Order: sequence, then structure tokens, then C-alpha cells
Amino acid sequence: MIWRSGRPLYPAARWPDSQTFRGRAALQMLAAALEATMAEDAAQGRPLRAALCHARLAGDLPADGYFETAQALGRFDGSNRDQHVQSEPALLYKRQSGPSAC
Repeated sequence: MIWRSGRPLYPAARWPDSQTFRGRAALQMLAAALEATMAEDAAQGRPLRAALCHARLAGDLPADGYFETAQALGRFDGSNRDQHVQSEPALLYKRQSGPSAC
């Protein structure tokens, strides 16, 4: 189950079992969960954790939907995907290793 702000993003009743979680529906559900995570991260001023998810067919970059969402959230200016994908995880790791890390 995917959690957000202390409650499930997808209630267990709507979460498919492993037999039905395949193909296009699985990708759509994963994309929706990643977009929700991105919106929450952006609203809280945190680095985008979804930058760590790379698409199998996009080389070493996230899928196009990641960049579209990041741009809509004001976190990507559309100019340099490689630089953006390097900077977000770097900010994430820096934040985790900083003095406020648990």
C-alpha cells in the first residue's frame, strides 16, 4: 500500500492483487502515485523523490510524465533533463545526511 501524510493514498479495497497489477493499469497506478508524491514533495519544499525512478525505455532518465509534472509544479524549467535528474537526488541525499536527518 502506498501511504501519504499518514493515510493510504490508495485504500486497500482499491489496491489490486498481484494477479491484476500488470500492464497498462499498473503503469497508470504507479504514475498516479509518483505524481502524488511529487506534488506533496513540492508543496513541502522537499526534493522530488520521484527523480530516482528511471524509465526502462528512457535511458537513464525518468519517463516524460515525470518532467511534465515537475514542470507543472514549477520544479523544472524544461531546459536540461540530465542536469535536473542529477540535482534532485543530490538535494535529497544532502537533506538526508544533514543535521536534521533522523
